[in-house]
This record gives sequence, C-alpha cells and structure tokens, in this order.
Amino acid sequence: DWTVPDLAELAPADARIERHETVLVSRYYDTARHDLLRHGITLRLRSGDTESGWQLKLPEGPARRELRLPAEPNRRGVPTELRDVVFGVVRGAALRSVARVDTARTITRIVDADGTSLAEVDDDLVTAKPAGTGTQSMRWREVEVELGSGNNRLLRDIGRRLTAAGAVPSWTRSKLARVLGRQTDSTATRLDTLGDLLTNYLREQHAALVAGDLALRRGEDGAA
Repeated sequence: DWTVPDLAELAPADARIERHETVLVSRYYDTARHDLLRHGITLRLRSGDTESGWQLKLPEGPARRELRLPAEPNRRGVPTELRDVVFGVVRGAALRSVARVDTARTITRIVDADGTSLAEVDDDLVTAKPAGTGTQSMRWREVEVELGSGNNRLLRDIGRRLTAAGAVPSWTRSKLARVLGRQTDSTATRLDTLGDLLTNYLREQHAALVAGDLALRRGEDGAA
C-alpha cells in the first residue's frame, strides 16, 4: 500500500509534475558465469515503451552510461556492436538469455517549463523469472529515481522524501541481481588488516582495467 509522496514542493517554481503508467518487458542477457553482472554491467532487450530496443548499461564512477541500439525483427541474438564492447569482460563466452523481467511502472516526472525532465521517479511492480525450465517466478515492489537535467540537490531531496515516506534502501542496484540472487562486485571497505588493504588495492586496479577496456572498445580514451 506504499505510494510515492507528493513531490510538488521540491520542484522549481516553473516546473510541473507529470504522471503516466506503462508496462515493460525486459529480457536480460549474460554469460553462463554471469560475467556482466559481476562487473556491474547489464544487457537487455526491452519492449513496451519509447525506450524499446537493446540497452547496455556500463559502470561509470558512481553512475552508469547507457548504450542503445534498435531491435531488428530479423536479427537473432545480441547485436555485434554490443558484443564487441563487452568482449574483454566475457572473454569470448556466449551471451544468452538469463532472465525475463516484466514491470508495471508508474512514472512521476518533474518537468521544467520547456518540457525537459528534471528527475523521474519510477514506482515498479516487478514480476521476474530466471531462464530455464522449472524456475519459479518472483514478485516485488521497488522505486528508483533517475536524474534528468536537474541537479544533485534535487536528487538528494527526492531521496530523502522517499525514505521519509517509508521507502528503504534496496540490497542491490540491479533487478537482474535480485532475480539471480547475486551481488555485483564492489570495492571492499574493511581496513582492519594488511590483507584488507591489499584486497582493496587489487579490486580498484581490476575495476580500472575493466573500465579502460570498455572505454577503448567503444572508441574512447581509456586513460581519461
């Protein structure tokens, strides 16, 4: 029975609140070892809204960068352009469907006078199932905020309003991680021993290598 709280007072003076509903169907792809998920990468084929098509989300600091390609009716499997970007992560392993996620989404958007989205709050009722016969479906409710052209203060204010209304942090940033019951890799924070320091250093260096590889494969300067 949780509902998104009123966000009108957080919007700038010339902004307005827009709401609408949509249904999304997403089929996620990964290797048998879940190499993409372990590195915080998601690859999916989505249908049901204006963002239909292939979407590859790559980690970029505290945020993520999204690459998109349209879905072609006669094409089977992951597009070559996206497979090439993640080749260094999957190391040649086949990319296959690992889960389907259906989302009934209620969208609350703060829009400025020009119609540009400042921030979007997505209230999702999720039904998901891992690939394979005999697997059980699962259902849950989640809400997430996507910053548009607004600033970080607006993002923080919306987050505080959601938690004040009773929302609690999710244990994972990824729907796919929840479906598969896995966590993405993260940098350790314990510094109790010399071993902790070494582990942190190796994790950071590994993440830098992966980020550099992904940047070079999409034609950017991996050292930037």
